[in-house]
Amino acid sequence: CALAKLQGKAVLLVKYKGDTRYHETEVRTHAQEGLAADFVVTSLAEVQLGDARTIFVDELHFFADAAEQLACWQSKGIEVVCTTIDKDSLGADVIIGRVRGAGVLVTTVQKRGKCGVPGCHAASTRTSRIVGVGSDWLGGLEKYTPTCAHHHLQLVVLLNPAALLASPGWWGQHQDTILRDLGTTPLQFC
Repeated sequence: CALAKLQGKAVLLVKYKGDTRYHETEVRTHAQEGLAADFVVTSLAEVQLGDARTIFVDELHFFADAAEQLACWQSKGIEVVCTTIDKDSLGADVIIGRVRGAGVLVTTVQKRGKCGVPGCHAASTRTSRIVGVGSDWLGGLEKYTPTCAHHHLQLVVLLNPAALLASPGWWGQHQDTILRDLGTTPLQFC
């Protein structure tokens, strides 16, 4: 986005108003490099396009109207580039399925880091909540860490074993993937 702006291209940078984890009005990288957002909003419908032909949306998953608005912009020939998570800390689809369901052409690029557990060098395939259960799901590194499947399961059991046992539906949906990554066999719930 910064390069496009330096080149004089008509671009917009959009940030979710409720996401103040790193800055209130700037989109920041994990290295704390920031760029001022053109729009800080709670709905993508609030964005005024002007002559913009490209829109960069940070943290797309926070916007309830994402699927509809991306479909609208795409129908107008506007290029949209987004950052988002694809799955929540329990492995459920967050946004990509909803956006594709609205008929939006989506090309994804997955960026994987390393497991955040000290000493583990496996690829991070999950995001794990590290502060236990609560109703406040918005958070950064103070609440979540990238983990491999093995350490994700350990953190779920360690921090909230009741959720795992109380939700056999969730376990049934995800056990094959988790256990394949762990190299073990499926568990049965009575």
